[in-house]
Amino acid sequence: MNNTISVAPKKRFQYSPEQLRRIEMLKTKTVMTRYVTEGRDWLYEVYANAKLGREAELYRIIGPAGVSKSTTIAKFISENPRFEDRFDENNRILNVPVLKIEVPPGVGKNGLYVEILSQLGWSFAQIPRSGDAIRGAARKALKIHRVKMLVIDEAQNLVFSRTEKAIITAHEVLRALINENSCQIVLVGVEELASVANCDGSKAVQAVERQLERRLMGTLYMHPYHANNGADFQEFSKIIKALERVVFDQPELSNLSQYTEEFFEATNGILADLVKLLTIAVKLAFKEGREYVTKNDLLYAYAERLGGNKANPFGVPAYAAKIINSSRNSHDDLSDLTSLWGEKRVPSSDFSK
Repeated sequence: MNNTISVAPKKRFQYSPEQLRRIEMLKTKTVMTRYVTEGRDWLYEVYANAKLGREAELYRIIGPAGVSKSTTIAKFISENPRFEDRFDENNRILNVPVLKIEVPPGVGKNGLYVEILSQLGWSFAQIPRSGDAIRGAARKALKIHRVKMLVIDEAQNLVFSRTEKAIITAHEVLRALINENSCQIVLVGVEELASVANCDGSKAVQAVERQLERRLMGTLYMHPYHANNGADFQEFSKIIKALERVVFDQPELSNLSQYTEEFFEATNGILADLVKLLTIAVKLAFKEGREYVTKNDLLYAYAERLGGNKANPFGVPAYAAKIINSSRNSHDDLSDLTSLWGEKRVPSSDFSK
């Protein structure tokens, strides 16, 4: 006789196609903030120099991850026609006024040229595997496709290396790109990119950096939003409302802008972290069959995605609060719990929407 009891496996929650669509819209929504607008206008000025046929120069966009550098570039490129219905004999797009490439980590000496050729749709079957041949092909491709402006994203992967020889080689590659082509070059990367052309390091590194410094025409710095800046605070609140409207038909049910201060504390004013936080909170709401986000959703979303040792700005989870209270009554050690959830707490009534 079989006395085992069979238990049906727990059914995994599945989002509806509409919910998946809205989650994806939240992740990919482009919010035209004033920083994105200023960055786009700055790129237009660089592009104007390129259209006037001026000598190729070097520019930089610098900022921490998540401050809309890529969004700014994407917005600028989307407003420029990528092609004019003209193709060459190999069915490649003929006119590419703005070309954006991304430098992968650990890129080699010829990696930048390979990325240029790949983005322009060139086949490597006809190109000899020598550095000079690849470099010559990239130079030819930029000219054939009439590239006016070359945007190099994640540029810190190109100009930083553990060895002095690799650093010098990368700077020489950039200098060659500027000298041998007529397009304006924009480096995009994190704050460490600011040291390019600052003449730090050994004499050999300083020598190649001085040569780049002479070609550096401008730098756009993009910063996170600051809570103590009135204009930043108001715009950050408006961004929260805009993202909320992407997901919900009745955003007033959540009214997430009331938590603007908590969002600032949770994300340090970085929009990418704001989107990540809201995405998790929205998923929690959908799983519970709700069309609005509660403070409790935000609390758990922060703990799951951005927490660490920092105090949770949205409070302490209900189950953690119960443990804290019972531990206090029994004089137990709370060090582990408080380091995880922080000392900031909200009454249980504040978990309602």
